[in-house]
Amino acid sequence: MFYFAFFNMGSKDTGFNIKPFFLFLFSMLAFSTSADILDDLFARNTDSQRRQAVVNARNGKYDEAAAGIKKVLAETKNAPDVLCDAVVIFKWAGRYDEALKAYDGIPKDFKIPEPVQVEMAVVYCKLGKYSESASLFEKYLQKNEKDESLVRLMVEACANSGNSEKALKYLDARSKGLKEIPEWMRKLYARAQHGKAVEAAKAGRHQESLDILKGLLKNNENDVAMMSDYILVLSWAGRKDEARNLYDEYYKERKAPAYLAKEIASMPVENKPSAIKPERAATEETSVQKTEKPEMAVEPETDRLIRDGKLNEAIDEISRKISSAGKDRELLNKSLSQIHSKAVHDARNGKYDEALVIFDRLIELNYEKPVILADKIMVLVWAEKYKDAIAVYSNYKDSYSPKANVFDAAGTAYRRTGRYAEAIDCYEKSLALNGDNPSAVKGKAFSMVGAGHAAEAQSFIRDEMKKYQKPPKWLEMLPCEAYIVEGRYDEAGNFLKTYLKNNPDDADAKRMLVETLIQEKTGIQEAMKISDELIAADPSNPDLLFLKVTLLQLSRKYIEAYDLNQKILSINKFYRPSVNAKYHILLDIKAAILADQMLKDSGDDVSYAVKKRIMGDLAAEQLSWKDYRKAIDIIDGNILTYEKYKGIPEAAEDAEQLKIRARFDRILALFQAEKMQDLIKEYENLRKEGIDTPSWLRQNVASAYLYCRQPDTALAMYRELHEELKKSGKDSYPDNYLTLQGIYACLIELEDQRAADEILEFLEKETPAFARPDGVYIENPDKMDVAVERGWWYIYNDQLSYADEYLTDLHYRAPYNTNIRTALAYVHYYRGWFRLALEEFQISATLDPKDKAAQIGMAYTLNENDEWEQARSLAAELAKTYPADLAVKKLQRSLELQEKRTLTIDSNYSNEGSFVDGSGITIRLDQPIYPDRKIYTEMLWLLTSQPKDSNQEGKRRNIFRGAIGFDWRLDRDLSIFGEASMDYHAENPGFMAGLRYKPTDHLTLTGFYNSYTLNMPPKALLFGKKGQEANISAEYRFSEDLIVNAGFSNVWVSDGNLNQTYSWKIDKGLYSSAYWKFRVALEGSTTTNTKYRDSEYYAPKYYTSIYLVPMVEHLWYRRYETSITDRMFIGIGPHWEKGFNCKSQYYLRYEQEYHLTDYFGFIVGGKAGKERYGSDSPFSWGLYSTLTWKF
Repeated sequence: MFYFAFFNMGSKDTGFNIKPFFLFLFSMLAFSTSADILDDLFARNTDSQRRQAVVNARNGKYDEAAAGIKKVLAETKNAPDVLCDAVVIFKWAGRYDEALKAYDGIPKDFKIPEPVQVEMAVVYCKLGKYSESASLFEKYLQKNEKDESLVRLMVEACANSGNSEKALKYLDARSKGLKEIPEWMRKLYARAQHGKAVEAAKAGRHQESLDILKGLLKNNENDVAMMSDYILVLSWAGRKDEARNLYDEYYKERKAPAYLAKEIASMPVENKPSAIKPERAATEETSVQKTEKPEMAVEPETDRLIRDGKLNEAIDEISRKISSAGKDRELLNKSLSQIHSKAVHDARNGKYDEALVIFDRLIELNYEKPVILADKIMVLVWAEKYKDAIAVYSNYKDSYSPKANVFDAAGTAYRRTGRYAEAIDCYEKSLALNGDNPSAVKGKAFSMVGAGHAAEAQSFIRDEMKKYQKPPKWLEMLPCEAYIVEGRYDEAGNFLKTYLKNNPDDADAKRMLVETLIQEKTGIQEAMKISDELIAADPSNPDLLFLKVTLLQLSRKYIEAYDLNQKILSINKFYRPSVNAKYHILLDIKAAILADQMLKDSGDDVSYAVKKRIMGDLAAEQLSWKDYRKAIDIIDGNILTYEKYKGIPEAAEDAEQLKIRARFDRILALFQAEKMQDLIKEYENLRKEGIDTPSWLRQNVASAYLYCRQPDTALAMYRELHEELKKSGKDSYPDNYLTLQGIYACLIELEDQRAADEILEFLEKETPAFARPDGVYIENPDKMDVAVERGWWYIYNDQLSYADEYLTDLHYRAPYNTNIRTALAYVHYYRGWFRLALEEFQISATLDPKDKAAQIGMAYTLNENDEWEQARSLAAELAKTYPADLAVKKLQRSLELQEKRTLTIDSNYSNEGSFVDGSGITIRLDQPIYPDRKIYTEMLWLLTSQPKDSNQEGKRRNIFRGAIGFDWRLDRDLSIFGEASMDYHAENPGFMAGLRYKPTDHLTLTGFYNSYTLNMPPKALLFGKKGQEANISAEYRFSEDLIVNAGFSNVWVSDGNLNQTYSWKIDKGLYSSAYWKFRVALEGSTTTNTKYRDSEYYAPKYYTSIYLVPMVEHLWYRRYETSITDRMFIGIGPHWEKGFNCKSQYYLRYEQEYHLTDYFGFIVGGKAGKERYGSDSPFSWGLYSTLTWKF
């Protein structure tokens, strides 16, 4: 390490001032010996650039060496051994911060060579990090180190870090065995002991400190630093008279250091033995500052805080001293000046907020207030806080006379806020002070352009040019800059291209051309080429590098842009454009969460534009991920923040608009959350405040109204949106697709199927089969959606057979489209084919587990197939996943209604002319135990009577019966039912038992036996006959359009008659739509009696009746669960009876059905017609009603 004693002679590293003669004498020796460290590090790598960097460092070409080693670091991705080289080179070059950064970049597990550790100890010492320096010196400094400067730095580091004892131990070990201690080592011994004395004094061990200093002064009586500290410690020890006497004697012909003069001046006057002038003492300095020790022996607390960058704490310390110093406040001016300078330095490095805080603190202390205020205006403009700058300037100009630079800054603030008249006034005042001020000339020209006086601005520039025989370059380029400010980038580009033909090497003009091309967003490749040339000539220029970053962003090369931007920040971590760009790039790649976290972790001082964009993009990112909960939380926070921004001048400009946009985003988030009621409230509040809402937002609001069962309001909004599209010429696909879909959905909800069909037909025609979203033609998914919707329209229109046929064909063409299969499954469900529907739903749910419609349909069909537990589990899962979804709620409601009690009241009255009249009421209460498993109780009152004008005497009979029973589904296919009944006076008990079997979706078989039946001829009941009944029936449901029934009933009448009835029915649908249904039925029955002579009631040996029954059904109104429907049946046909001719018969039946809610409804109707009973043909009529209530 001998080389350091020569290589660094005369440099700032050692502080020695050696004559040039000695430098020359040892220069060659230094050259040959100073490469020891780098040769050791370089032995394993022969890279030419790295070697050249080392050679340049040896030759004293530090800038070239530093640039070279940086390139090597970039190419080797900060290889640890190269970082070691960099530490040494940067240290030689005096770039201590860069050396520290390189050192910190070396991995912890990498073994750093000891010589590099020693170099790093020097770096730490130079940076004032004495503890770290002392630690490294202690570990790595050789015991026989020949370089005196290194030993001296080690001692200084230990003394300044409070570790003087370590220095003494090192010196003891080094001097052990020496016959005579060298003079330089004696001085270091004294310095270490002096440090130990200072440490003792600060620790309150005053006597120990005084003893050490007294011993040192015996051999160093002329050492001002030691004597000053000795006097100071005497004062601290309370020996103030002694300190004063010694001070007066020693500093009679010398200058006392400021810290000691202050201590003596603070002593009470009565203790002063002589009249020394405190004013003089306060300003005197000691020559100790010119010795080896760079600072006073006992470093003042204020200076230490300033050195450590703790400016606020330094000001606090000064404030305390000012309050106690009184008239001696000028002693602190130097410290205040240092604080001011450091704050300005911080501001130039982009630390605007920190600098502004310090300025305000200095203003509070009334330190150089005019200067500080002027600097504050400048920094506020740098920080783009223009309104704040204007406020400060407005007060400043009334109290002081601004200089040209202040006028320029104020002009910029006015110009940036659009107050061009005030800006021009400021620039003219600046020009009055300095007519050649480029900033003022530019500012005035730009302000004139901003005020809309571009021609006048160009005229002003020409007048300025006339002042010069050859205008300076900045003025020659000013017309181009004015074009750029005006936004006439084509003119600016033409100007620059013409200029560059004559001045092809003008870097500034090339830079402006790149900026112009960026603004035009054209010629990006040309701009990229020019920027590469500029960077090659000046690779460390952050402005040029940032142009390249911008170009890479425009080219969507975000990763390259980010890497290059990081390089800029490695050069200057406070370079504000790059600090902002770092986050803009992350936002460009949709990494808002990462950008937000990085900002929180780093605490970077970014622009409000970045903050606002992060806030907005965070919400948008959550919305795109469908995470509405986080989105709503973020948006609510954004709204509060924007409200705060309205009170911050530099952020207030668009804060209200951003708040409104955040409220729009909140509506989108509420839409995703399906919180439609809240969404509508938000929208209504916006309307009340008179805020115009964009069409894309109203599109969602209209959907919300539809969701909340307000289809009329939704339809009005959608039609308004459609009219806007027509007026703007955008009534075509894809612009009108969602709007027309919304109109269609509203019409479906309003049961206006015809109008909905017209919209659907339009969509089918206008939606192209192929689309080109990314420049490549693909099948248009919207086309398929419209095609599937046609199947759903058939379903909505109750044309299930058409829907089945259409969707089956569509499914054949696209077998893996789950939307088609799901729609087809619903068709099967509505047609009553529950087994087939379940299979289809299960396939859809397997192919697409996220198909919500398939999951809901599967729950319905599971329930119908007696998998009621699975159905409810699935419904619960769906409710958890989609808590606000209407279809899921409807499913849950359906299952809930199935488990409610049901009260049914049937009533009827019939008049058979001269035959038996009848009336009755049946009340039944069903109590479900499980789905499709219930018990019930039933009460019946039946009145039969015979008119007095009939062939027989008038007679009447009341029948009161009660029953309890059950209807229990054993499994999917089989159900059993039964009841026990008796009269109200506990007579005539009876029982009934039966079963129902449904082996397929089409066939249902039913049979039962009733020991006390009321299914007998009315007169038989009137005359007290009793009966038992056995009944079997079968129904085959081909579809809802064709149903076939057949049945047999055998009634044993108590008078010995065996009454048997064979019945059949064919029911065929002719036409079906949402409003009208036409059906026709052909039904007949044949009845035989074994006792047909002398019967008290109508009981021929046999008779047969056949009816042709057309039926028409009309839907008058339907809105969700509420509907009004009427039906009319006309029956006509022949009647055959044993012993009589065939005769015609007919009837007319009309009924109305009201569903008022999903749990309450009723039917009322009447029937009239011609009946045939042997030779009698009475005209009969009757009324009936049924009421159903679930609770």
